[in-house]
Amino acid sequence: MPLQFKNLNVKYILSGAEGNTITALNNISLKINEGECVSIVGESGSGKTTLALASMKLLSQNAIMTGSVVINGVDTSELSSEEMRKIRWNEISIVFQNYGDVLNPVHKIINQVAEPLIKNGESRNAALDKSGKMLDYMKIKTGRSMLYPHQLSAGERQRVLMAMALITDPKMLVLDEPVASVDAITKLYLAEVIRKQVNLGKAVLLITHDLSFAALCSDYTVVLYSGNILESLPSEELLDAPRHPYTRALDRSFPVMERAKDLAGVRGAPPSQTSTPKDASSSQDVHNQSMSV
Repeated sequence: MPLQFKNLNVKYILSGAEGNTITALNNISLKINEGECVSIVGESGSGKTTLALASMKLLSQNAIMTGSVVINGVDTSELSSEEMRKIRWNEISIVFQNYGDVLNPVHKIINQVAEPLIKNGESRNAALDKSGKMLDYMKIKTGRSMLYPHQLSAGERQRVLMAMALITDPKMLVLDEPVASVDAITKLYLAEVIRKQVNLGKAVLLITHDLSFAALCSDYTVVLYSGNILESLPSEELLDAPRHPYTRALDRSFPVMERAKDLAGVRGAPPSQTSTPKDASSSQDVHNQSMSV
């Protein structure tokens, strides 16, 4: 099993209030097999990016994680920082959502794509040659690989991050909003790139707000709400046959050209994600009531 989450819980400690936390993920169990793409969808704040960061053990210092993330049979919670560095980019790579914070503004694009190869011991010339070919594969026009991040469009920077994730040919890919800043034509091409990686036997975790892209690229879709998994269904059913009321509400809020949709809400109050040591039990009661609505 390339990538597996077992009873994963993540809470963030809130600053300025001792003992107060906010729950980002609640008891998440999920498997991504070889040659499979699983999409994670849900509204902003549902825990999607936290799941992506947990897969790479890149959570912020104020995060408290219990449960486990297993990569190729190895529980990463037992690994040191040095051991994790050997796994990142070699066995599992990530495309971050916030490309503006990831790309180094003072280094040319081609050098940043080549960096993982150089760290793995390849010569600089060989690494630059492979990076140039990868950027060409990601449709970065000739000559633009020598530019700095601020000289590229948002869509180009998104594709640069994809090139960085693919350059070491990892077995697993975690893609956090890979098409948030690209046009329709580029989106179709990136879908083709992702499906090719899946056909090569890689495990892909795709996080996206774009329901049509999830249906196009992935085999299964997992719906997150307030840190909880509400539904898991074949991606081909996501837009046409969702079962959970929340999934149906997401579907109705997603614009399509073929037909008009009536917006629909979800009954009941959302579970409280914040808690203090005093109200932890009452918070769980609210969660249980909300899930039963």
